[in-house]
Amino acid sequence: MLDVSNSITLLTNFFIHLRLKFSLFLAPIYLYGIIIGNGNIFTWEFWIEFNILHIFLYGGVYALNDYYDRNEQGPIGGLKNPPPVKGDSLFYLAWLWKLIGLSLAIIYSTSVQFIIVCFLDILMSVAYSHPKIRLKGSPLGSILLVIFFQGFLTYYLGIILNNSQLNGISFIKFWLGAFVIIFLILGTYPLTQIYQIEQDKCQGDSTIAIVLGIEKTFQFSSLCLLISGTLNSLLIGYYYHWWESVIILIGSFLFQYNLRKWRNIFSQQTVYENFQILHRLFSIQTIFPFVFCLGHLLHIL
Repeated sequence: MLDVSNSITLLTNFFIHLRLKFSLFLAPIYLYGIIIGNGNIFTWEFWIEFNILHIFLYGGVYALNDYYDRNEQGPIGGLKNPPPVKGDSLFYLAWLWKLIGLSLAIIYSTSVQFIIVCFLDILMSVAYSHPKIRLKGSPLGSILLVIFFQGFLTYYLGIILNNSQLNGISFIKFWLGAFVIIFLILGTYPLTQIYQIEQDKCQGDSTIAIVLGIEKTFQFSSLCLLISGTLNSLLIGYYYHWWESVIILIGSFLFQYNLRKWRNIFSQQTVYENFQILHRLFSIQTIFPFVFCLGHLLHIL
């Protein structure tokens, strides 16, 4: 009976470490790529790739990172209270989870490019977290890795979903969309570090938030997110509808306003309170792009 209880606890903690909710924050990047690539979500290929990417690969990456970090106190990495990591069970479960995702990609995906990206993503997750490499501990290495794999490549996989040859997609449209995503990641990634500076210092990591400091991190993120929003407004206004462009620009300025409000009270807040504010902002930042992407993909807009 005790073994059953322990197994249930182990699996429950594992699914918490997968951070499936956090993976949803990244889902609009893939959907945005599909829009730019004039793709179609009413296909078997879409549902296979979407679930492999956001449930198995991202989930396995987060779980493996937690194994190496072994944080006992939260909030950290999107979890308010991370379950304790004991023994090596999380290591094996994380690898099993990622390999299931890779196996599903090999069996069911018709895209060789998607399979290659899945394989590279698994390798890079080790480079990101493993103590002997740990690009996570380097401000430049970590941001470049996240921009390329969780940003650009996710966007690219969306674009090639139904259009592996990029037919009908202009050079300008492709790269405008890419820079929307690049600056989005550049702006949001440091914000995920800003409330956990002390935890990262204890790990011996040197993050962007640690290097820049709180004030400059807010300024850097604000500028990058403003550039992302402006580029997105120009792209959508030119290739789709002018009124969508206006809404995107207004939404971008409203986010800037809320970000500034957070900065003004940051030093008076506890770590938990700053964590909650960040995730409220991310929820808003995710919901509206979801609505926008689904509106286009369902041919409502």
